[in-house]
Order: sequence, then structure tokens, then C-alpha cells
Amino acid sequence: MEAADWISIYAAVVATAAFVWQALTYWDAKRPKITLSAAHVIIAQTQAAENAYWAAREGRDFSSDDLAWIIYVWIVNAGRSRVHLRKLQIAQQGESSSRSWSGDEAVDFPLWLEPGESLQLSFTHEELIGSSAVIPFDISCVTSVGNTWSARVDLCGDGGQMLLSPERYDELANAVRESGGIVPTPNFHEMNPVGRNHARNGRRSVRDVEV
Repeated sequence: MEAADWISIYAAVVATAAFVWQALTYWDAKRPKITLSAAHVIIAQTQAAENAYWAAREGRDFSSDDLAWIIYVWIVNAGRSRVHLRKLQIAQQGESSSRSWSGDEAVDFPLWLEPGESLQLSFTHEELIGSSAVIPFDISCVTSVGNTWSARVDLCGDGGQMLLSPERYDELANAVRESGGIVPTPNFHEMNPVGRNHARNGRRSVRDVEV
């Protein structure tokens, strides 16, 4: 095989590699890149609510009427192309039954999410009718072409925060001080527990509900 033939083969290989690289780069730029995350806040404005929460975590009987919570969901378009979100769904899978709720309660789906745009949603325990505090919530976001992202919230697990009344927070803070410990930052204890909102690129709308 002569040198010209080797040069032709090399040129063909380089051209093919460049084409494949461009195709992969284009695909990576166009494919949807969504970041879905979730967190929860336990609302314990009374001693009964606080007792109910710890009973739920420890697997003891508790009154669900005393326990309240808010689930926050964040959806971020981390890609370079706008993404068409078809739906957001929240579900609980028990041993013998399952329940699901639509994100349409917070914002109208389907919708477009521009590159770098974020969407924050919140759901109260009253909106998630029939939900259980002891079963994890599985949250899924689906695009119009079927891509799915998932997140999980476990009210009885670690990672959440508790909204205490100012009086209860001061009581616990004083007990920590007396024991020589470091008083933690108030976890949402000054946040108004009434209301839900969804925010999009800093533009926020609020609709009050009872919590």
C-alpha cells in the first residue's frame, strides 16, 4: 500500500471522528438536562404536633390531625435548550395501595422551561389529600418526549427541617445553653406557616391556604 493510500485512510478516519464528535456535541447540547430536588418542612407549632412527629419517626401510633408539613420541589433547566415539561406527579406506594397527586395544583402543566430557568413549587399536607406521613413521597417530572427525573422525600427520615413556634424554639435553645451546647440556627421558626407559593425566575405568586 502506497503512502497516498495511507494518507487517504487517515483523512477518512479523521473526518469520521470529527463527524461523530460533532454529532455527540450536538446531541449533548440539545438533550434535556433537568435537575429535580425536593425537601420538606415539618410544621410543629404545638406540643401535640411535635409529639406526633416523633411518634411517626419512631413507628408509634400518632394522630395525623396533629401533624402538618410542606413539601418543596425545585425544577431547574441545567441544559442549553428549552425543555417542555409535560407533568409533575407526586405518589406514595404503600404495602396494599398507592396514591398520586398532580403538580397541576401548583402550576399549570405542560409548560416550557428556558435554559437556566428554575421553578419552585410547594405542596401542603392538606393539598396532598389522603397522604401518609410514614410513607415516602416519590416525585417525578416528565417531559413531552418521555424523559423522566425523580426525587424522594421521606418525612420520617433525615434531611428535613422543623418549623417550631418561637416559644418552643426559645425553650429548646435555653436547654441547649444550660447544657453547654451550641444553639442551632432557628429552622424556619420565623417563617409564616400559612401560605403556599410557586416562584419562577424570581416572579412569585402566593395563594393562602390553611395549614
